[in-house]
Amino acid sequence: MTLHFDDALLKRGYVLAEEFNRPTAYDAQYLALAERLACEFWTADERLFNAVTARFASIRWLGNWSS
Repeated sequence: MTLHFDDALLKRGYVLAEEFNRPTAYDAQYLALAERLACEFWTADERLFNAVTARFASIRWLGNWSS
């Protein structure tokens, strides 16, 4: 496990929270981290998925997962 924590990441998360009018900043922190790592971001939060999917092509909603 790797801990990612720095001011730039926190600031980017807050910018994303504001940009997408998210009620809590923690969701946006995950978005900021996925953006930084250029990786997929899986979420069970359908509202978050719907709010950002047009801008974040790497976001995935668990409701669409199939084995």
